Formats: sequence, structure tokens, C-alpha cells
Amino acid sequence: MNFNVRYGITKPLLVDDLLGKADYIKLENVINPSYFKNAAHTDTLSNTDWVHALYGNAYEQNYNLSVSGATPAVNYLLSGFYNAQKGIFIRNYSNIGGARINTDYKLGNIFKIGEQIAFSQRKTAPLVGDEAQLHNAAFRTSPVIPIKSGDGSWGTVPPGYGIQFGAPNPVGAAWSADAVDVQNNFQGNVYGEIKLPLHLNFRTTLGYSYYQETQDYYQAPFNFGAVVNSTNALNKMYNQNGQLLSNFVLTYDQEFGKHHVTAVAGYEEISTKYNNLASTVSANGLPDFSIVTTSQSATTANGSYDPNSLIKSEFGRVNYSYDGRYYLSGSIRQDANFTVFGPNKQRGTFTAASAGWNISNEDFFGSLLPVVNQLKLRGSYGTLGNSNVPPYTFAAFYGPYSGVAGFNNTSVNAANFAPGAPLYIGSSINTIPNSNLHWESVRETNIGLDGELLKGKVYFSVEWYNKTTKDMLYALPLPPNSGYSAPFFTNIGSVSSKGLDVLLGYKDKTGDLGYDISATAGFNTNKVTNLDGIATDALYDGYNYYNNGNEGYGVMANQPITITKNGLPFGSFYGYKVVGMFKTDAEAAASAQPNAHAGDLIFAHDPKNGTSLSSADQQVIGNPNPRLVYGIDIRLNYKGFDAALLFNGVAGVDLFNGVKAYEQYPFVSDANVTTKALGDSYFGSNGITGQPRMGIVKPDGTFSYDPNGNYTKVNSYFVESGGYIKLKNLQVGYSLPSGVLDRLKIRSARIFVMANNLFAITKYSGLDPEVGSAFSHANLSGYVGNSVGVTTRGLDAVSQYPQNRIYSAGIDLNF
Repeated sequence: MNFNVRYGITKPLLVDDLLGKADYIKLENVINPSYFKNAAHTDTLSNTDWVHALYGNAYEQNYNLSVSGATPAVNYLLSGFYNAQKGIFIRNYSNIGGARINTDYKLGNIFKIGEQIAFSQRKTAPLVGDEAQLHNAAFRTSPVIPIKSGDGSWGTVPPGYGIQFGAPNPVGAAWSADAVDVQNNFQGNVYGEIKLPLHLNFRTTLGYSYYQETQDYYQAPFNFGAVVNSTNALNKMYNQNGQLLSNFVLTYDQEFGKHHVTAVAGYEEISTKYNNLASTVSANGLPDFSIVTTSQSATTANGSYDPNSLIKSEFGRVNYSYDGRYYLSGSIRQDANFTVFGPNKQRGTFTAASAGWNISNEDFFGSLLPVVNQLKLRGSYGTLGNSNVPPYTFAAFYGPYSGVAGFNNTSVNAANFAPGAPLYIGSSINTIPNSNLHWESVRETNIGLDGELLKGKVYFSVEWYNKTTKDMLYALPLPPNSGYSAPFFTNIGSVSSKGLDVLLGYKDKTGDLGYDISATAGFNTNKVTNLDGIATDALYDGYNYYNNGNEGYGVMANQPITITKNGLPFGSFYGYKVVGMFKTDAEAAASAQPNAHAGDLIFAHDPKNGTSLSSADQQVIGNPNPRLVYGIDIRLNYKGFDAALLFNGVAGVDLFNGVKAYEQYPFVSDANVTTKALGDSYFGSNGITGQPRMGIVKPDGTFSYDPNGNYTKVNSYFVESGGYIKLKNLQVGYSLPSGVLDRLKIRSARIFVMANNLFAITKYSGLDPEVGSAFSHANLSGYVGNSVGVTTRGLDAVSQYPQNRIYSAGIDLNF
């Protein structure tokens, strides 16, 4: 029996230097001078720290219990777990618990049966309401607005000033929305295995998985001054997914002297049923999750049901080896997805082959012993298929007419086709079908060498690969004038990825000190080789969102940041290249930037593109794909103590620091900034600094926001080197000595402490260089090639969830 318990504290990494009251007033006196005009007293105003009002330290507790045993005829394992996490955002939590049962039974020497059953339940408080979007700083706030007023109501703009503020009270928004999401998971399978004559073995597996999710979300009325909701609403969501798996495998396994042959043939079928329902009741009669309609209530409901999802696969594989020295393998499989692709495109056939040579088993290798102990050369070539797109995208979808607001018609079930024209009830196509949509394929060649030296003290692995993704599945966004809001799913071309992966390690023991130190390095280059599936020559994606999905709300509104184009790395940064900063107004006036002044950025301009800067001057300004990804793993043990350190890092990579734009520039007139903005060129009494100016004070005293586009144009000022090395994980443990264990009747006991994301060494000025991918509209449904967010890598957006630093301690017991 094993019991493991761990408790940890989570500390978020946050942009926590938003302007306080004094600096905020200083800022507004420049950009919004009417806010505090003639204000004799500001000492009574609040000085709210909104970042720490919304975010704080959290905790995690984790428990695991398992019991296992075996007899000559039976093996069994029973386990259970529970994990509870309080989120770093107010009112956010996640609790999950579950259990697993595995058993195997031998019925004589011929039959074997068994099962695996697992179930779990997760309960969370999701982010909903007007503050459903997390930000690594709450820039749309004002420090002079209190969290709550003196009468207990939610704080609003203080009266008696000229302050204009159009956003909700974020703490009030979080507390006025209540939601609970419950996810139930069940997975189970049974198998039977029988030994047959002629060295054959037959195994069949039947499995069933069930997923059910319910969400109750009650939105209370609120009044935040500029933002008011006088009517409550209750939303209920129900998702159900059931999947049946049947798998049949026949295996042949035989040795002929030094020859060993294994052959496998199989068939697999996966069928899925999906059921979804979502309903909303406005003016609900009770302030909770009970539906109580009133005379003022309005109820809407929509849902979907699909029992037809079906995937069928046939596969075969042959493995051959000779004398433990030579290895050959070949496989073929055909997969058919009957609801994702059209009738003539459902099937995809994928093959693979590999070979290996165990050089260390050759007679001539004896002369290299004991310097070289093991050496193996291997190579492979194969194809894989991907069909990860929504079902029925090959077909046309129809929906009822809906009104067009510009034609003075807000009807939800009828449309007119000119201003004031008659209404028509009917249906129209709302997606573009693609009957040619077909399987994406990944073709990869690998050549590797593995070995051990000095009696296993030194070990290494080197592998070269060349991977080509063809006919990539992509959710192609359509322009608004197309009349379609849903993306067009298509196969768009090919991407080439080549690289080298290296592992080198050394392990030994000196006295009581044992150690194992290894390093990994992955060198990679990738580029788009063609985009033959689309009419244009490039794909654009990635926005500097404040709220994910709203391209028009935030710095650099409606401007994509990445480009994917033939000959370029995937998702390259694209914008204006900064070549300096204007020192004088005269220098700026003589440039191709008519609105520029001293302290503004100078953008590269080609005279061939005209006399003024234009979109034709945009160019590639960064590559978010690292040339090198590396790691260092150190494992130490000394008597009863042990330690493990894991470092990871990247080099040769660029990041787009979108957060910096929000830090140094108010993205809307009532937004806050950080103290870095006070260092902008020509802010207040400043001269030229290392930061571009945020705008110009006009002769009449009003403020012109960023006429040159220093912060509102996508440009290389925000592109930084993203290389780093980080101590990702540190764990130190102590195992109690056997004498103590014997008295306690415990087989083993280990106490440990650990920490995650301890520190990073980097030149990147943002919170954390381990950025990952930002929200992608093309990836809205999770379908961009065979990866998520591949066109928004390295984009550090303000809407991304902050990185956390975790400290924890625990104990592991075996009885």
C-alpha cells in the first residue's frame, strides 16, 4: 500500500506596479486634464490596489492512496486520489477526485481476462460575467475608485470630479456572477486473451468512456456606475459524450533459430454520441440555480445531438530481428473518419518502416570494450494522419434568416435585404462547404545513434529528423464582407521541420554520493514550403488582445501580429521595423512619417513604397520558433537524502512583448498604466528617454494619443530576445532509515519539499519568457494544423494567465 500527500502554496507572477493615486493623477493631468481640473482636495480619494484585490496567493493539496497485490493467478491495483486547488483569482477553485481499479486473471495457461475502470469528478468555479477574462494586470481600472463605497455598495467614480470611466468594478463583477461547473468522467474496458495453436494469440478489448458536464451560472443585477445590469439571468449548460471502443488483435510470435518474427493484424472501431443543451432564463424568480420563471422572464434554449461519429481502422505490423543484431519493422494502417470528411475523402492510408543495427553485439565490437559498452544505429520513415477538425465541415449548414442592424431590423428569425424593405422568413447557408477536405499527413524520417561508454557511466543519444506536414488542416478566417462568421476549414499546404536532438549524460557514485547528470539539446528550423490551398499568399493571426476574441479592443486594435507565408517560419512576427528614435522635430518633419515628433520611433521606409510610410513597409520583424531548446537534469543522492533539479531553456528565439504596450500607454482613455509610463519620452518634464512618447499635448491643452503609432502600430520595439534558462523544478527529499521504519512497521517513508518556476535568467523584460502561445482566432475551435496555437507562438499578450511559482511539501509512505 502506498500513501502520498502534498501541500503547496502558489504565488502568482504579476504586473503589480500599476499607478497609485498620486502618479495616476499626475498622468491624468496630462492626458485627461478635465479629470482633476480645479480639484482642491484629492487626499480623500481612494488608492485602490486592484491587482492584489483580484489576485493573491493560492494553495493546493493533493492525496493519493493505492493498494496492489498479486498471486500466480491474479494481479490487482486499487487507487484513489483527491486534489483541491484554490485559484490565484478571487472566487476561483478546482477540486477533483477519483478512483481506479485494474485486475488481471489467468484462467489456466490459455485464457487471460481483465478490466480497467476509472472514474473522476471535477468541480470548478469558472470565470464568468463581466470579468470573465483574466489579465496579468487589470489595466482597465482606476486607483481612485474604491472597491466598495461607504454604504456597502460597489465602488464607482467619485463624485465632484470630471473623471470619466466606462468599465465595471472588477471585484464587484466577480462577486455578482456565481457559477459551478461539474465534470464527470468514466472510463472502463474489459479484455480477453487466448493462446491459439500455431504460435498465435488473439486479444479483444471492449471499452466505454462517458463524459458529462453541467454548468450553472447565475448573473445577479449590478450597478457599477457607468456599467449597469438591472435584470438577473440564469444560464444552464449540459454536455454529454459517450464513446464505445472495440478492438481485435491477432498476433503471431515465433523464433526460428536466430530469427525472431512477430506479426500483428487488427481492427478497431470507435463510435461516439454527443448531446448538448444550453438554456438562458432572464428575470429569474430566485437568485440561485433554480429555474423559476416570472411574467418578465424570457427563455431561450439551443442544443445539438449527434449519434453518428464513427472511426474505423485496420492495421498490421511485422517485426523481424536476427541474432539480437539486426531489426526490421514495417506497418500499415487505414483509418476512416466518416463524419469529418466527405464520402470520397474519408479514408487515409499510412505506412511506416524502421531498421536497427545493434553494433555492440557484433564480434568485431569486442575490441572497443570496455570503453564502449553499447552502440545501436537506427532509422525510420513513416506517415501519420490527422483528422482533428469539427464534424461535417465538408457539408453546408443552413440556419434561419437573422436581422441586419444596419437595415433597421433586429429580428432573430426574418431578414430584409435593403433598408426598410419587407421582412422575409426563411433559411440561408451559414457555412461554406468543402467537399475536398481530406486527411492531413505528417511524413517523418529519423536517423539515430544510441550508446553507452565506460561501463554505462556515460550515455548518449543523437537523432536527426526531417518532418514534413502536408495538406495541413486549417480553420481559415473569412472577412466580414463574405457574409460568413464561421471559419472555412481547408487543407492549406505544407510545412517543413528539420532538426537534431542530442542527449548526453554521466552517472556514477563517489563514496556515499551518487549522481546522474544529463543534458538535452534540440536544434530545429521550420518553414512553410507552400500555401497552395488558399487564394492569398499569406495567413495572418495573433492580436494583442485585452479580452480574447475582441480584436478591436486593446492596443494595436484590429492588427494581426503574425504572418505565415511560403518560405518563412511558421507564425513569424510581422510589422514595422524600428530603426531609431527622432531626436528633433525637424528630423521628424523631414521623414516619411507626417505625424512624427521628437521622441517618436523611426520606422524603416522604402521610397519605392511612396513618399509616406504605408502598410507596404511592413516586414518580418521576429521569429518565435526557437533554434535551440535545451534542458539539464541533475539527480543526487547521499545516504538518505536525495535531490533533483530540472533546468530548461531556449535560445535563438524572439518574443513579442505585447504587455509592454499596455504598461507604457493607456490603451483606452480611462485605462491605467504602470510606473514605466512615467519614463516615456517627453512625458511631463522628460526629454528623450529610451521609451517612445505616448502622445502630444496640443496648443489647446488637449492630448493627442500616439499620432505616430509608437504603441498602436505593430512594430519591432516590442520584439525582444526570448532566450532563457529556468530552474523549472527543484525537489529535495529524505528517506527515513530502516531502523526507524521497522519500529513504525512501515516499509519506506520519504519526506520531500519542492518548488516550481523558481527563477529564470533572461534578458526578456516581461514577467516570464516561457510564454507559449496566445489566443488564436484561427484556432478558436482548437484546430490549426495538428497543434494548438501554432500561429501565435511567442506572443506575450496581457490576456494570458499569469505564471505561478509553487512551493510544496509532502510525504510518501509504503506499507
